[in-house]
Amino acid sequence: MVLIPLFPLSTVLYPNTLLPLFIFEKRYRIMVERCISSNSSFGIALIKRGMEVGGPAEPYSIGTEARIVAKQRLRGGCYNVVVKGEKKFEIIWIDYSEPYLQAEIKWVDEKIEEGKEEKRLKSVVQSLFRKYLALLEKLGVCPLNEGVHELDPTNYSYVVADVLQLDPREKQRLLEANSTSERLKMEIEYLVTLLDESI
Repeated sequence: MVLIPLFPLSTVLYPNTLLPLFIFEKRYRIMVERCISSNSSFGIALIKRGMEVGGPAEPYSIGTEARIVAKQRLRGGCYNVVVKGEKKFEIIWIDYSEPYLQAEIKWVDEKIEEGKEEKRLKSVVQSLFRKYLALLEKLGVCPLNEGVHELDPTNYSYVVADVLQLDPREKQRLLEANSTSERLKMEIEYLVTLLDESI
């Protein structure tokens, strides 16, 4: 078991994806400063009940370790940071004794899966995802680097999950998927629906 700072948010972070954050609330400024000074990470989990600002929020039990990869301290003590998702974790219990939440967690081991089934599913997702990216580009959303399509099926599934315009609860389902193949199958369903809705 490991104890890490916990930042409940209204968005989902996936392994090997980037997320920009504006840190303005005092308790999370303290958390970020401690993480920077100790070169340590914190956890991000989607809020199940409650709000980002104010009192403690109840998060979903599955979240992602976040490591600060870029930072800018602003006048007044606020921060702009960019975090990179690392490992998934499961919350065992939450400690409310600090100004910010801390959670005892256990890591969720998800291996890189590159079997025939994963590669087949990735190929289907890739075909649909390219159409979806072309649609986003027409709407003025910056397209992804072409190199993302060369990622292994596991990391590719996380990039797709990150880009899909879905309700946060659906994005949480993708994070919680027990395997790469399960996540890719879900993404096929979401992409078919999203593309049909765009016609």
